[in-house]
Amino acid sequence: MNANGSFKGQPAPCGKVCDGEHYEDHDDDVVVTREVEYSCGCVSIQHEELLSAE
Repeated sequence: MNANGSFKGQPAPCGKVCDGEHYEDHDDDVVVTREVEYSCGCVSIQHEELLSAE
């Protein structure tokens, strides 16, 4: 998973305002994982299955 960007001064899940990085990964099963790591140590992870239109 590669860093897709960074941010400054955003609220973390713990309530602190801090900097961090966004990550996004696509796997072979058509699942997208989005991860946000905050400088305070909080991590937010979302998994999304992409459906194809057939």
